[in-house]
Amino acid sequence: RAFYTNDCKPGLPAHLTLSYDSFTENPINRGTAYSGEILNTNTIEEFKAKDFTTILKSTGEKIWSTFSNGSVLENPVLINQFYCVCFADLKKYRYSYWFCFPAFVTPAAIVKRG
Repeated sequence: RAFYTNDCKPGLPAHLTLSYDSFTENPINRGTAYSGEILNTNTIEEFKAKDFTTILKSTGEKIWSTFSNGSVLENPVLINQFYCVCFADLKKYRYSYWFCFPAFVTPAAIVKRG
């Protein structure tokens, strides 16, 4: 579980925090909770070969399904989800990562039907 906060000094961006206790049963509450998945790849080639568009779409569909089946009403944290793909080159101290935070956007023009 990660936590999002928007309490930074003016001019600084908000941040999402994954800390040591994010992977425990009951992490310390540091803001708005996000649930998510992390995929750690073994090679940089495997990292680069990931289809990030497909991952973003499937993560968005996963969130949408929580609305369709009603589970978001029982567990609202399901609205806030992320997905992270990462690779750590421990010999060279180089880290590559990609995060996605799907969000629903209303259409530019809302049309009333019926």
